[in-house]
Amino acid sequence: MNDVLMRLCAGISTLVIAVILMGIGQVGLAASPASPTELKYSGDSKSLVPLVGTHGVQTVVAEKWLQVTEEAETPEGLIFDRDGNLFLVLVGNGSVLKSAPPYKELTTVYGPSNSRFATVKIHKDGRLFLCDLGEKQGYRGDATGRIIAMQPDGSNVETIVGPGAYTPDDMVFDAKGGFYFTDFKDYTSVENTADGAVYHVSPDFKTITPVLKNLASPNGIALSKDGKTLWVTETFNQRLHRLALEAEGTTLSLYGHIIPYRFNGFGGPDSVMIDDDDNVYVAYFGGGKVLVFNMLGNLIGQVLIPGRETGSMLASTTMAIIPGTKDLLIGAGDFAGRGGWIFKAKTFATSWDGAYQFQKR
Repeated sequence: MNDVLMRLCAGISTLVIAVILMGIGQVGLAASPASPTELKYSGDSKSLVPLVGTHGVQTVVAEKWLQVTEEAETPEGLIFDRDGNLFLVLVGNGSVLKSAPPYKELTTVYGPSNSRFATVKIHKDGRLFLCDLGEKQGYRGDATGRIIAMQPDGSNVETIVGPGAYTPDDMVFDAKGGFYFTDFKDYTSVENTADGAVYHVSPDFKTITPVLKNLASPNGIALSKDGKTLWVTETFNQRLHRLALEAEGTTLSLYGHIIPYRFNGFGGPDSVMIDDDDNVYVAYFGGGKVLVFNMLGNLIGQVLIPGRETGSMLASTTMAIIPGTKDLLIGAGDFAGRGGWIFKAKTFATSWDGAYQFQKR
């Protein structure tokens, strides 16, 4: 190599040649770091927690905050009302629970029942709206999925979206009092076609309009602060959808549908919410964690459930921020039947109540 360089540099002064060789030695021909010659397993992921997705991302570990149940049940649909009361549901036994400040205990306001409530949201008039997956979650011909409403004490149950056509999993109100909901169907049709979808229900609850079809178990759903961007998780295809909406709210803008993130692992993305900075939070069912994205869908952080490395409380399904604080609450159950808990951690921004409830008077 030095002979070649010397011939190329013929006619150039000795001083210049010396400078060139010194430069090459410093920046061009420096020895590369030695590459590993064999794969070595560090011991990570001996539970269901995957290897990737946990390294190199800003991370905090949550702490236990409130025990929901000692039974093999998973909490879902965390949400606060105007008075700071926390509501949630237990999917497996069709119950609605409430915890008032200072959040030391839970009381049952509805159930147990045959319903499989996947979320609870709060209407501007104070009623609780509940997505009921149906007794068999839409499988094997089940047609009992519906959306119902009730008073905060569990009385005066009324049907909003009747049974027969949908498997409602999650919903979010828009600024006009209508709402979007996910139809949690997947590939179980004989045609092996993903037949889940996202729908919009008009403010008078009389018109249901499809927004996006052919999804495999669409699950969580949230609106940006300006109401122009809809976030949807698709559990069985492990995808986060970002949908830009036209002004009327049911049509996608031109080139308005992107998938900014694909998940991996044993499970899939579950509930979605946003904070006051329009950051997007996704609970990963099966991973014991919540991932946080900016408004463009770029991953910016994650909150882990303690003990996830050993398989504890991996059924993380839902989250909410205590109003007026940066205290993020995460609801999680356990695949080994060790009960259900709510965990707490500090996060990027304060809550934005309009993100998950329509509470304007």
